[in-house]
Amino acid sequence: MSHRLINSLKRDHVKHRRLLDIFAHQIDRVAKVQAPDYDIVEGVIEYFTTYSLRVHHPKEEMLIAAIAARDPAAAEALTGLIAEHHDFHQRIEAFGAQVRGVLGEGTVMMERDAFTEMAYGFIDRERRHMSFEDMHLFPAARRHLTAEDWRELEDQIAAEPDFGRRATRRYAILRREILNWEKQNLDGDAAP
Repeated sequence: MSHRLINSLKRDHVKHRRLLDIFAHQIDRVAKVQAPDYDIVEGVIEYFTTYSLRVHHPKEEMLIAAIAARDPAAAEALTGLIAEHHDFHQRIEAFGAQVRGVLGEGTVMMERDAFTEMAYGFIDRERRHMSFEDMHLFPAARRHLTAEDWRELEDQIAAEPDFGRRATRRYAILRREILNWEKQNLDGDAAP
């Protein structure tokens, strides 16, 4: 049985890491007392806020629930991921408000070092979180789930309107815009 769900989630992680790299580049600019591209910063935050909440994390949580139904002991080590997802959604909302206040609206005053430390901390946490899932969640799913479990997961995903192509197309467009903005930004940095 092909594990399309795992492959999809792993592709998401590749895309998420790329967006975090782009975000880190913008935070590097802040650290060097250069203006970041606010469209990129806001786009990355919007992507993580919406896509993770509506698509990516719910799929991972379906995977955890399926593992728990098959082998509760195996899932015990993974239950912390659900709490991390919940914390992530609260953190990204607060973080987004901080970033908009500091970089966008100028309504929040914060020392540059404190701001960059907060932003780099967000990036680091997300990279560690994805690495844990890559090393523990996906292998556990491959080990414990049966062909029937995978079919049931595929059926659940197919029935969920937020996971359909039409619904996820807007995230793909946003991700493409961010990549284009970053390319333009880098091209602008290289200009004499």
